[in-house]
Amino acid sequence: MKLNKQKGNTTLWGIVGMVVLVALVVGGSKYVSKNPAEKVESDRTIVRGAENSSVLLTEYADFQCPACKSYTPILDELFLEYGDRVAFEFRHFPLRNIHPNADMASQSAEAAYLQGRFWEMHDKLYAGQETWSRLGNPRNTFVAYAEELELDMDKWNEDLMSQAVKNAVEADLQMGRALRVPGTPTFFLNGEKIQPASIEDFRSLIDSALASDVNTEIEKTPLSITTTESSPER
Repeated sequence: MKLNKQKGNTTLWGIVGMVVLVALVVGGSKYVSKNPAEKVESDRTIVRGAENSSVLLTEYADFQCPACKSYTPILDELFLEYGDRVAFEFRHFPLRNIHPNADMASQSAEAAYLQGRFWEMHDKLYAGQETWSRLGNPRNTFVAYAEELELDMDKWNEDLMSQAVKNAVEADLQMGRALRVPGTPTFFLNGEKIQPASIEDFRSLIDSALASDVNTEIEKTPLSITTTESSPER
């Protein structure tokens, strides 16, 4: 996936802040929640970056959510900066009561995931959000995206409405509900809910997690003590 690094774009961050204030439900500190979320296990993950890293940033998102779209350039920039040290995870959280096309959008991305192209479909869905969000049935638009990605269309069409794909989206949604996700986007860092208001907040939290991880590794490393025996004096 090609990402364009954008720095110093004050207007962008201002727009993001305004959208987040309206669309994101927040409470308490803007940093780490005082009540860490309980971890819920799942075998399926959609992750980019340092997949084996002990530092995991998880996003619960809805492809029809304007605030989620506004966060994408921030997350792309963070990925460029920390992708070699941090794992970036995506979880579906379609807001069905207000976004009628969110489920099919998630299914489109999930079907692309099965062909190793989730992030490319992720980008197309957000890029065209304003168009397909207004449609009564966005399927033809999503089909066009899949064709542009040169996916195996027979497989993608079959997977799109398959029970397995629907179950994967539902599993993410239920996991989010178990973690008391209040809306989208919602972020967790190593299982703790965070509420960053800016890219600087993200950096501060990630840097702290990376530093903590380094310190933990140092503490686990046994000290090597070398003793030297001296010959008795004669």
